[in-house]
Amino acid sequence: MKTPAIATAIALLLSSCSYNYDVFDPSSQSDGGPLPNDGTTGPDGTSPDSGSAETGVDSTSPSGDATTDVTQAGSDSAAEAAVDASGDVVEEDSSPPCTVLCPDGTACTNNIQCASQNCNGTCRPPGCAPTCGDGMHCGANADCGSRVCAAGVCAPPACSPSCADNGPCGSNGDCGSTQCQNGTCQTPACSPTCNDGMPCGGSGDCGSRVCTAGVCQPPACSPNCPHNGRCGSNGDCMSHMCQNARCQ
Repeated sequence: MKTPAIATAIALLLSSCSYNYDVFDPSSQSDGGPLPNDGTTGPDGTSPDSGSAETGVDSTSPSGDATTDVTQAGSDSAAEAAVDASGDVVEEDSSPPCTVLCPDGTACTNNIQCASQNCNGTCRPPGCAPTCGDGMHCGANADCGSRVCAAGVCAPPACSPSCADNGPCGSNGDCGSTQCQNGTCQTPACSPTCNDGMPCGGSGDCGSRVCTAGVCQPPACSPNCPHNGRCGSNGDCMSHMCQNARCQ
């Protein structure tokens, strides 16, 4: 049987420790009073991590400024886009493949990019093609009557100024006959009996049957060509009479 003194001591001990065993009763908070702190919240009722989780504040930043996660993510994406699958850095070149004197068939946005000065999404041949004269704009050799396009301009052919009949030309001056039509040297009007000294595009144009450097020359027998011999002037014949390219 317990003595009154022991019972009193036990009761005092239990009374001093009873607060550690209190059980929270939600109904006791119906008056809107504060909830007890269970160690998961701060003194103000907020989670210790709620600042960085809810407001985006970088807890490691001395200034407490909001972090720029979105900007950083964008930068990372841009960096990844500049690297190909092999890991090599890719340098983008936004400049067009050609900006001036672009040849026919090249992509373009305006006329000045094209050597032909004719842009329609792509550089197109000029309106005068394929018989553009010397000095006209061109985007390819085929645009020129002379078949020579240099630095965006039709140039005389190599045979100029004495290109033969039926040869390519870009002007009358390219032809020995001085007659250029549709990109082709024509026979002179006097052919086949052009006199000595007349323009020619071939021996067949001259009465003497001698064409040198685009000019009809006296025959080898001149000035003593015999009767019925070839001539380009009276002076070629011994008789001093040349008619229809024959000594009389």
